[in-house]
Amino acid sequence: MKELRFDIDWRGAGDADPIHDETTANLRIMLDDICLTENVDIWTEGLNSEVLVSVYPLAMWMASS
Repeated sequence: MKELRFDIDWRGAGDADPIHDETTANLRIMLDDICLTENVDIWTEGLNSEVLVSVYPLAMWMASS
């Protein structure tokens, strides 16, 4: 069976909206040893395994599905 893992490193966004401010994080989603959030940083052109997002919309989607 495959293992789905969410690695979350909480960050403050400095956003006026407390929901986004308190739920902003560097998020990495792994499926076994495959990184589902791997992306290329357009400024450094480097490969990243995390994305900086508000995890609130993701949590709402998961709760409603």
